Amino acid sequence: MNKCPKCDFELKEDQTICPNCGAELNKEDIVKGSEEINEATSETPVNDNIKWSDYQDVPLGSVMEHFSELHEEDGEGDDSAESEESSILADYIRQHKEAHQKEADEQAETTVEQDGSESDDLEEAISVEETAPVESDVQEEPEQETQEEASEEPVVVPFDTVEMVESEPVETVTPVEELPETEKQTAPKSPKKRSKKTYFIAAAAALVLAGGGWIYYDQQQKAEAARQEQLRIEGAVAQIDSDLDAFFLDEDQQFIVPGKTADEIAAVMAELENYSNEEAYEELVAKGQKIQVKIAVLDQLNSYFTEPVIVGDQLQENAHIKEDSTVDMALLSEENAFSSLVNQAIEQGKKESEQLLATEKTVQSLLAGYQDNKLSDAVSRDDFENAKEEVESLFDSAEKEDFLAKISTVENALNAREAEQQAAAERAEQERAAAQRAAQENANQASSNSGSQTASPSSNEGQEILSRNTPKNSNNQPIISSRQSDINDANNPAWNWAPGVYDDVIRTSIERGYIVEGGYKLERVRIENGEGYYNLYATNTKSSLMSGISESALPMYLFTINCKTGFFRGNGND
Repeated sequence: MNKCPKCDFELKEDQTICPNCGAELNKEDIVKGSEEINEATSETPVNDNIKWSDYQDVPLGSVMEHFSELHEEDGEGDDSAESEESSILADYIRQHKEAHQKEADEQAETTVEQDGSESDDLEEAISVEETAPVESDVQEEPEQETQEEASEEPVVVPFDTVEMVESEPVETVTPVEELPETEKQTAPKSPKKRSKKTYFIAAAAALVLAGGGWIYYDQQQKAEAARQEQLRIEGAVAQIDSDLDAFFLDEDQQFIVPGKTADEIAAVMAELENYSNEEAYEELVAKGQKIQVKIAVLDQLNSYFTEPVIVGDQLQENAHIKEDSTVDMALLSEENAFSSLVNQAIEQGKKESEQLLATEKTVQSLLAGYQDNKLSDAVSRDDFENAKEEVESLFDSAEKEDFLAKISTVENALNAREAEQQAAAERAEQERAAAQRAAQENANQASSNSGSQTASPSSNEGQEILSRNTPKNSNNQPIISSRQSDINDANNPAWNWAPGVYDDVIRTSIERGYIVEGGYKLERVRIENGEGYYNLYATNTKSSLMSGISESALPMYLFTINCKTGFFRGNGND
């Protein structure tokens, strides 16, 4: 292969002008160039006599400096030497890297565990970096001016690489092997120029140092990341503990803060599950479960009432049992403040529920005596007042209003009946007053006549029938005279009382205050049209009518009775 001696451009066999630089060439120049190239390529590298193992513990910077000084004395023209030195340097770099790797691995064991895959990837990257300088040595050299400019330009190393190189301790080391004295004497006196091979070596060494430093840096970063993650976990666990404490109202962790719900504690417990491997997990779970139990008890208890019966650590007085609701919760067995308050609320709910049921039965019993707008005689004012008092003792609720509305109908019926009874009592009072006046007049007359009173014979003659038109006597004498013959006819059925008449007359007389039990007597008068007539006399002054009457006026005539019809009439008002 022919090359241009000016620019080393490859020429075809018949070209006499270089198409690259335009130089005119003759065959001698082309042949000469070919011979020089063949000489350069036919040289074989000579093995280096330097023992790199002696430099294993020497800082790489010192070795590079010593290596550069050695090759500055040799000049720039020996490409085969560069290739040989690159191979030798690669062996040294590999040994130096293995030492660094061993030291880094020992340090990694004391910090965090390293993934095998990451270490393998890193070693492959370092291997590629090692081979890069060697391959660059066998590349074709550019023209002479370009080589000189390139040799004078500094090698630019990345900032992070430089930082890692500087982190390695640098010691001053005396080279193990010095150049022979004869080579020192025969070294050329001309100015020394650094070979580009030196920069390649420096770059390769820097990459090796950067790789070892990066391993250390990566290990430190992972250790720091692990430490930060542990701090984060500890902070999260502490926050969960704080969130759980926020559910409690008191330091003894007995009562729940008002407004806390089951959903909120469930969310905290779900977050806690992310840290199940932490030492505090079991303790926090127990605390959370304690909160969940308390909230569940409060939710169930409050569901029986019109509003929450327990708020915080207080029992609400305005909370009452719901309509048609029965508290079926069992009392808590634990002896603490929370259980005591819950049991108090349960007992209150059960008491109110039982009171509602009892009042409902009382109202129903009262209403049983009022059917079809008619009030039974068995229903008394006392029955109503007792039922009303029981209803009014209930807490304000819709059921209470309903009970009051129902018993109000019974109250209206009682009022009507009592008004009627009052009117009857007033009439009886008037009759009593009239009877008293007549009795008093009769007593006065009896006293004046020495107590002897006999009817005239004419008064026993003729027919006398008791009616509303029968005239009254002003001296309180019987309004119908007696007939002795009829009285003597004792077995006459006319004297027999019609069924129920006797009881009705006596009961009415007692109710009106004319007589009392055992304080009256009946005497036969006469028989008219098969009906017997009796006179009723008061025998004591214990009745309201006889109040204030002298014992000397006894027996006192009150009225005459038809034993068949029950009609009676006296000297008083009708």
